Amino acid sequence: MINSVTTSIIRRPDARNGRPAGLSLVDLVLTITIIGILSAVAMPRFSTAIEAQRVKAAAKRIKADLELASRYARSNNLTETITFNTGDHSYSFSSYKDINHQSEVYTIWLNDTPYETTIQTLTMDGNSIAFNAYGIPDRGLTITVINGSLTKTITLEEVTGRVVIQD
Repeated sequence: MINSVTTSIIRRPDARNGRPAGLSLVDLVLTITIIGILSAVAMPRFSTAIEAQRVKAAAKRIKADLELASRYARSNNLTETITFNTGDHSYSFSSYKDINHQSEVYTIWLNDTPYETTIQTLTMDGNSIAFNAYGIPDRGLTITVINGSLTKTITLEEVTGRVVIQD
């Protein structure tokens, strides 16, 4: 008796035709089609959001590192130089050490995770910028980073040393 009660609870008959209620093949196909359409619409927006986040993070990193070089030079009363390499989309400090590898200088590869961006343009005389013992840069700098179709431009003002991120 318990077995028939359990079975009737699990497989309730449909009130219309007496067959067990459930999903038909048409219901499943329709549901999967709707999910597919929604995914196709959302995917481009999602990938654009990822590109925007990566290029924004790379720009913020460059800004923070330019400010770090200025503070480091000022606090240690020395000249700190950042050298940009547009070939492998990286930059490195001259004397500031990598926190994880004290024997190596601090180097950032922009085309690596998490940024996955590239240096599109680098506008300055040469490929290095030096901050004197007062934290003042020896020249101005404009660098543009790109990920997909999105770009950010970072500008270092020569006179003030102020760093600005522009869209």
